[in-house]
Amino acid sequence: MASLHPIQADFQQALRACLPKSLADFLGDISAVSASIWDQGGLTIEIIDGTPPEWSPTAPAPRDLLLEFFSCVCGDRSLERTFEAAPTLDGFESKLRLAFPDNPIHLEIEPDEPSWSYTLYVLVGPVSSPIKFITLFWSVD
Repeated sequence: MASLHPIQADFQQALRACLPKSLADFLGDISAVSASIWDQGGLTIEIIDGTPPEWSPTAPAPRDLLLEFFSCVCGDRSLERTFEAAPTLDGFESKLRLAFPDNPIHLEIEPDEPSWSYTLYVLVGPVSSPIKFITLFWSVD
C-alpha cells in the first residue's frame, strides 16, 4: 500500500510507480493544487493492489456528489459553483478509462462532513476481484 501526499519529496515518482503515467500525473497535479489551497489539508492518495479486507462495495457515486468532491479539492468549499469542477471530474474519469481500458471502474464517495472532508473510493476491475483500489481523501485539515 502506498499513502501519498504532495508534500512528500518523491510524491510524483511514487505515484508513477503505482499507476499509469497519465493518471499519476493528473492526480499529482490536482493534489499539488489542493495542497497549495488547503495548507493544512488537501488531497491524500492511497493505492493498493486488490481490495482492503474491511471494504464492501455500495452504490456508485452520483455525479453531483463527485462534483462536490472535486469542487472542494480545487478550492470551492462553499459548494456554490460545483459545475466549475466538471472539467476536473471529466478529466479524472477520462484518465481512469485510458489507464485501465479493459476494466470496469466503480466510484464511491463518502462525504464524512460535507465541505470539510470527503473520501472517494476508486475500484478498478470487477468488484469481486479488483486489480487496484485507490482512495482519494480530501480534508481542510
